[in-house]
Amino acid sequence: MERPRILALIGLRGSGKTTLGRALATQLELPFVDLDDELWRHAGAERRTAGALLRELGEPAFRELEARALAQVLARPGAFVLATGGGTVERAESRAQLARHCRCAWLQAPLSVLAARIAADSVERPRLGAGSLEEELAQVELRRDPWFRELAGAPIATIGEPAVALQALQRLARGVEAGGGTG
Repeated sequence: MERPRILALIGLRGSGKTTLGRALATQLELPFVDLDDELWRHAGAERRTAGALLRELGEPAFRELEARALAQVLARPGAFVLATGGGTVERAESRAQLARHCRCAWLQAPLSVLAARIAADSVERPRLGAGSLEEELAQVELRRDPWFRELAGAPIATIGEPAVALQALQRLARGVEAGGGTG
């Protein structure tokens, strides 16, 4: 089996996929692709957040759009770092694509930390469950964690010093096929 050429960061929203992904791509001198940024192009509309698209389209249509965007991103040549959307793992088709084309890194932080990061973020995100933000995250975590574990194995903690998580990601990236390409 050929070595993967893409390091895909997976995890709940607020886990650091975009922030750490950008930093890692810079360190590795690889392109960085944020799947959330690709969605509006596939929607054929003006640029807006993934959260706005999710609310506008509804979850089934949004996940279909996300799966198409993921397939197109994964077809790009060369090595790169990919930040997936937190819910990319919701579709079996998307999980299969990630497993086939990527080495996945599962980013994880305590729910209280995720809730604080999300509350402090200016990016619009629709609610995905009932109760407080932390209760909503617990519901989503219960559903998604088995998929994250299946794709990546053990999680990488993203609390504390970002350099620690970046070192773990750099070790994982060593298994990604080197090479240029555009993101």
